[in-house]
Amino acid sequence: SISQHRVGPTACLSQNAHSAVLASGQNNGVVSFWSPAQSAPLAKLLCHRGSLAALCFSQDGNFFISAGLVDSQIKLWDARTFKQIGPSLTRPHRPTLGMELSQEGLLAIISTS
Repeated sequence: SISQHRVGPTACLSQNAHSAVLASGQNNGVVSFWSPAQSAPLAKLLCHRGSLAALCFSQDGNFFISAGLVDSQIKLWDARTFKQIGPSLTRPHRPTLGMELSQEGLLAIISTS
């Protein structure tokens, strides 16, 4: 379980509804991917410089989006290859507090004003 591993403080969590994989975002910019059937992370990916603010998966589980608190970037990733897709969206002076993808693939972002 995640509680048995010292991966650092967890800043955010999101579950892939398609595969049940849980993604935990740490304060060091790393996202760890966990399976209910495994005691160690399936993978670790450096996504941002500094803490993560939010994570969410697409409805089909093939993609995930990460938001960095320190670097103010939002990134789209392929959940099968762990490669970034396209350029980052930078949102300076608008920290992301949370986000979610709709069934149509629209991204809702919660941020400060």
